[in-house]
Amino acid sequence: KSIWGGAGGAYGSANYYTDNSDVCTAGAQAGQMNLISGGEVMYTMYAGQNYYYGTTQNGISSPSYYSSWPGSFSITGPKACLAAGTKISMWGGSHKNIEDIKVGDAVKSLDEGKMTTAVIAYVMQREDPLLIINGALRVAPDEVIYLASGTTKTADHLKISDQLLGEDGRSVTVTAITSSSKLAKTYDLELENGKAFFADGYLVQSLNPSAR
Repeated sequence: KSIWGGAGGAYGSANYYTDNSDVCTAGAQAGQMNLISGGEVMYTMYAGQNYYYGTTQNGISSPSYYSSWPGSFSITGPKACLAAGTKISMWGGSHKNIEDIKVGDAVKSLDEGKMTTAVIAYVMQREDPLLIINGALRVAPDEVIYLASGTTKTADHLKISDQLLGEDGRSVTVTAITSSSKLAKTYDLELENGKAFFADGYLVQSLNPSAR
């Protein structure tokens, strides 16, 4: 079924959809459910936006809608996270473990293809089982990771041979995906610009403010 938007609206970084979009399709695009087996979708209603950017995630594409629309909704969870010990690229060239990041810290961010600085607005902590990508990147299954193509997938949708976007701009092939069911401390970062940041050299999406 049809959906419009999904990559952010006029008022921030939330994944706004026009309120006539199909909720289940939007939830599957966000990685919350499967269109075949089903599942639960959490969403929040919002006022209309001035425009809606389309996106491609988890094999589902949505077009942009460059006009205002009277109502919106946003997929509000789950809340993606990265394992303690994940090295975050700071603005200026240094690195910090994600558990040591504080509100107000400046991290290295990618905004419309350009490296920029972004200030941390919020740090979330929880516990999750982990997926380990290439023996290095340790993430919750719902973490949103950027592909070299510029599209995104949640970690649990990645496949061997997928091409991820590395910090140096080169593609990095997924060669190994392992898992651990043991709960581990995890963290995620909300950026003031709502864009992506680099974790262990991979580009990942920042926390959606509506998912707090």
